[in-house]
Amino acid sequence: MSSRYFYRGHELFIGVSPNIRIEGGNYYCTLWRSGDGQLHKLNLSALPDRKTKATAQRDLDKWAALKKLKEA
Repeated sequence: MSSRYFYRGHELFIGVSPNIRIEGGNYYCTLWRSGDGQLHKLNLSALPDRKTKATAQRDLDKWAALKKLKEA
């Protein structure tokens, strides 16, 4: 199961990037959901879009450990 973290009052998780659509696949990124249910991408250089969900999750796990974030 993918780890989720709390950051600035929001739950962070990995999902399909809403901004990038490529033929034959998706990119994965760190997302958070606003109060009205909309998804937002967390735009940080440490958390780039990745071709695999596992790679995006590793980026998030590493960044969360550096920031000492709590798991959701």
